[in-house]
Amino acid sequence: KEREIREAEEAEEKKREEEEAARKAEEERLAAAAAAKKDAEEKEFKDNMANLPKLAAKKAKDPILLQLSKEGLVMAVSRQTLYVVDDKAEMKSTKIREIEKVAMGGDGASMVVMVAGEPFVEIIVSDYPMDELG
Repeated sequence: KEREIREAEEAEEKKREEEEAARKAEEERLAAAAAAKKDAEEKEFKDNMANLPKLAAKKAKDPILLQLSKEGLVMAVSRQTLYVVDDKAEMKSTKIREIEKVAMGGDGASMVVMVAGEPFVEIIVSDYPMDELG
C-alpha cells in the first residue's frame, strides 16, 4: 500500500515536472517569437526611413544623387532638394537654393546646414566612413 502511494506521488511529481518543462519551453518560444517580431518591425521601420526621401524625390521627378544613413538619421540630396529623416521617421526637406551656408559645428567635428538663419541639420563627420562621404 505504501509503495503504491509512493509510486503515485512520484508519478504526480514527474507529471508536474513535465508540465513545468513544457510551460518553460512555451515561454521561451513566445519570447523568441516576440524578439523576432520586434527585429522584423525594427528592420521595416529602418527600411521605411531610408525610403522616405526616395519616394519624395521620385514624386518630384528629381532623383536622389547621394544618400547617407546612420542610426536614427537619413540624409539624401537630389539636384534640387536636401532631405533629412530623423529617428521618429519624420522627414523634413529644403530646396538647395534655400541653404544659406554650411558652417562648422561648435565642436569642430561637425557641420551645420543653415536655412533661414536656423540650423537645419547637423552632420557629425565621424559618423560616416570616408568611403561613404567620397
